[in-house]
Amino acid sequence: MSALPLVSVVIPTYNRADLLPTAIDSVLGQTYERLEILVVDDGSTDHTKEVVRPYADRVRYIVGEHRGPSAARNLGMRAATGEYICFLDSDDAYYPYKVQVQVEQMMAHPWIDMISTEIAAVFDRGELIEYFLKKYLKNYDWDRWRYEDIYRYKQEVFVESCGKNADFYAGSVFDHVLLGPMIVTTTVLFKRRILNVIGYQNEAYRFAEEYEFILRLCKHSQVGFLDLPTYQVRFHEGQMSRFLTKQRNDQEKEDLLLIIEGVDVMLQAVKNWAYEDAAYFQTHRRWVERRMAELYRCIGGLWLHY
Repeated sequence: MSALPLVSVVIPTYNRADLLPTAIDSVLGQTYERLEILVVDDGSTDHTKEVVRPYADRVRYIVGEHRGPSAARNLGMRAATGEYICFLDSDDAYYPYKVQVQVEQMMAHPWIDMISTEIAAVFDRGELIEYFLKKYLKNYDWDRWRYEDIYRYKQEVFVESCGKNADFYAGSVFDHVLLGPMIVTTTVLFKRRILNVIGYQNEAYRFAEEYEFILRLCKHSQVGFLDLPTYQVRFHEGQMSRFLTKQRNDQEKEDLLLIIEGVDVMLQAVKNWAYEDAAYFQTHRRWVERRMAELYRCIGGLWLHY
């Protein structure tokens, strides 16, 4: 029996037939070999089925009704058999060493349940920005947090598969995740067994469901962060995450409504997992009330702008 754990890669997709092969190929090109690839088709109406057919001997193809990305990810997680699970959006790609470096750090630090990483971003015009996390999420700029302020543990590691040194951080980060998204969900690799504690993604949420899922995971786990890009996110027209990065002045009214819905999910998550946790709220009252006030103010400002 192999000593290396099986890793399940869940790729939800909807009408991305032209982009999907790049995502699948990036998993097949991993330096880590013990992989289970699950492509979850969220009721596509294009030629996704034909695109996946050549990969039939290497990919599990699961078809569901069109119910959104959270439902597709849940379908994949429930079908997964690996010890670890990770996600890949069908319009993005892994770097070849992505899974290997995360498994190595997970095995070296068995007390953590999840590891995320830095990302690289590529735009339609061809521009590539490495180490994009701080620019993408903005939390660090707003509150001037450093990784050393957030994680209690730091170690420099040499990543042999890409020949680079990188800082690895770990600890309890729930307090800081309450302040807003700081973990890119598609970069994570986590232990499948943690789902027995935190449950699956909330399919009632259309937006910010990934943030709410990560917040739950961080509430119940010690987590790690590798300051090295392992994942390339592609920004293009039609991508939902663009709604969260545009300037508000540029939004059409329908885009504003989507942003309001997403911020409301974030507010509800803070209520559910911090405000309504009496023991946590008692010791973190000012921290929680500050965050809730920020979110209420944000929602009010968005409605006023609308």
